[in-house]
Amino acid sequence: MLHNTPYPKPSRVYRPKRRTRAKHGLAMFIVGFLLAILLSVGAYVGMSYLRTVAANNLAHSLDACSVSSRYARLASDKTSLTLVAYGDGANGLSQTDFRCILSELDTPSSVRERMLITRAVDGAQHEEWNVYRVTWTYHPEDGLSVVLSAR
Repeated sequence: MLHNTPYPKPSRVYRPKRRTRAKHGLAMFIVGFLLAILLSVGAYVGMSYLRTVAANNLAHSLDACSVSSRYARLASDKTSLTLVAYGDGANGLSQTDFRCILSELDTPSSVRERMLITRAVDGAQHEEWNVYRVTWTYHPEDGLSVVLSAR
């Protein structure tokens, strides 16, 4: 014999909790989004700070070495320093002043050596370390031209 009684309605305990999962997912998205914003702002502030420190160090290197010469020019925004060093037929910074400035900026010895052995046929050379970028060329008549900048 068949019973015509309907199945009992499931109680709330047996129903899936879809709304809770959705709320959890939304909360995780918001947390991730806010974290990404904080990391982006932190990276921007950090890079700005490093550029400022590098620019201040360029100016400080001239003061620390007591260099006041037309062969050492600091850009008006203090983000680059142009040096003209010795050459066969050119005037420029003395080796002492040139080495002092590079030392004040913690230039690796490998970069210094590369500068000293650069030939005219080598063209423009460049290197980066810490917060600096340096580009240099050599010509026997013009000497060694070096541009140090904050990267």
